[in-house]
Order: sequence, then structure tokens, then C-alpha cells
Amino acid sequence: MAENPAPSSPLVTSPDAAAPPLPAEFTKLTFRSLYIRRTGPGSREMTVDGRPSDQLGRRFVSDFPIYDGRGSGAHLVARLQGVTVQIGSSHQLVSIVFEAERLKGSTLLTNGVITDGSDEWAIYGGTGVFAMATGVIRRRFLAEVVREVSGTYGMFEGATTLTSIRILTSSRTWGPWGIEDGTRFCITAPIGSSIVGFYGRSTSRLVAAIGVYLRQQL
Repeated sequence: MAENPAPSSPLVTSPDAAAPPLPAEFTKLTFRSLYIRRTGPGSREMTVDGRPSDQLGRRFVSDFPIYDGRGSGAHLVARLQGVTVQIGSSHQLVSIVFEAERLKGSTLLTNGVITDGSDEWAIYGGTGVFAMATGVIRRRFLAEVVREVSGTYGMFEGATTLTSIRILTSSRTWGPWGIEDGTRFCITAPIGSSIVGFYGRSTSRLVAAIGVYLRQQL
């Protein structure tokens, strides 16, 4: 009478014989001196009002360019695109979409609170070169903003022109330039706003009138 063969024993592999785990590989990238341009060519923003009583839930939908410098010769690096919501503080949730050749199309996902000082925004993901990225963005607020423009105007060469101008910022006064003679004028930004640009009208060679663009600060 034939006997059934004994069942074969399961193969048990000793932990010591298992393949060693592969070491994790990380690449550290550091970007310095990048500038978000919140006004000017290529900058767009839409404001959606919040609750009338206290503006809870007010939203700023933004699309701002990021450059590698402050001057006219700076190069476009990326765009900051996302939403900032007022919930007590101003909380931003944005993507940084890169435009530079080597990084073009890659993104970083960030979240943080915006203040008038230095902020830290968390990087919690990304795509392309930055897939699975983590890190911190340190944003420094350029604290000097224009609060007031003043000066004088009067008749010169048969036309009404600006005869002097002075610019008051949050930290100092620039000017006056010109001769302070004529009727005085003063344009002051409302509380919570700042002057971010100028427009005007001129004669053939002199400034005849000036106006300002205002932007509400977050």
C-alpha cells in the first residue's frame, strides 16, 4: 500500500537573507532672491468679497509672475497661481508653476499664512522635477510701500503743470523734486491700502496732471 508523500514544508526565508532596503535618494534644490510681482505687466488678481459684517471668507484669486531679480533685466522663473482666503489671518493655497527651461511645467504646492513680515510657507508636494517634494518657502515682505504723493502745481509756459512732487513711504520721504510753488495737492492711500503705480497727462514736455493706482494690502 502506497503512502502519500509528506507535504513539503513551506519555504521560510530568514530576515538576514532578505535583500537589503534600497537607500532613499533626495535632491536638495535651493532658490534664492526670487521676487513675486503683484503689480505690473503679467500680474492678475480678482477679489471676491466675504461676509459683509467682517469680510470672513474674502478671497483673492491671484496669478503673479516670479522673477529672478527686481530690475527690468530680470528673467521670468515661474508663476504663482492660487487663492488667498481671509479667515482671521490671510491663508494662501497656491501652486508655483515653473517657466524656466530646465524646470518648465514642474510645479510646487504650497500653503501658509501671509503677514506683513517674514512668512514660512509649507511645500507639501509637486509635479515633474518636484514630484513628492517637501520643504519650506521663506517669504520676506518688502516693507517699504508708498503711502502718499504730494506736491504743487501752477502755471508754467502758459499751461498748468506740476511744479514739485514729494513721495512719502512707510519708512521715509523722497523729495521734494522741483520748486514748491503754486497750489498744493496731496493724494493719501486709505488705511489698509498702498499706492502701487502712477498715471498722468503731459504737455509736449511737462507733466500736467498725475494720478495713482491703489491696492488693498492683505
